[in-house]
Amino acid sequence: MTDYRVRYCGRGLDHTPDDELAVLDGGEPFDHYLLQFWPAPPGEDLIVRTSQNAAYWHDVARRRPPVTG
Repeated sequence: MTDYRVRYCGRGLDHTPDDELAVLDGGEPFDHYLLQFWPAPPGEDLIVRTSQNAAYWHDVARRRPPVTG
């Protein structure tokens, strides 16, 4: 079995629902995402930078039990 590390990067995550609706009316998208996987041994999580929205979800994830295979 191969272990993998994952990097998730999202920009523009702290917009309001009104901002999101503006995109439907022809506005420019403001959120962008990048997800990368590579084989590597398990390691500690590292959060380099976060937004309010991401901080909320990091907290939710920390309170969940670990996933077991």
